[in-house]
Amino acid sequence: MSQYYTDENEASDGTDGIQALGAELTDDDAPVVEETPEEQENTAEAKKEAKASSKTPVPEGYAAPVEFARMCDPDMKPQVMYGYVKNNAKLKELLLDRGEGVTPQKLIPIEEGKAWWAEISQAKAAKASAAAQATQSDTTDTVPPVEG
Repeated sequence: MSQYYTDENEASDGTDGIQALGAELTDDDAPVVEETPEEQENTAEAKKEAKASSKTPVPEGYAAPVEFARMCDPDMKPQVMYGYVKNNAKLKELLLDRGEGVTPQKLIPIEEGKAWWAEISQAKAAKASAAAQATQSDTTDTVPPVEG
């Protein structure tokens, strides 16, 4: 007997499609898998090991950009350092590019990187100082004297 479905989604014999196919599903049919705390701990450890092993070892004297950012400024966000890696010409000259398929791909030599960071920090401080002086001189020139 062939069965076909009508627009009302019923089988030709008047039953719904699932029953027409002979399948009955209940919540009891699904297997329940419970892990013991030991099994949960083992799977968590396995995930940590897999995650840790996905990175290629970094040679001595080099640091990944995120590690280097933490060395320079613990509050620096990794995105800031990756912005420098991508856009700063002087830092690009220092980078060790290990090629595709290696994580982390780009490494910063620690000693040369610290010298670069000192230059960046000095330039930022000088710029902030100049801006503060310009703001201070602008406010003193434009404020009329108070007559009493």
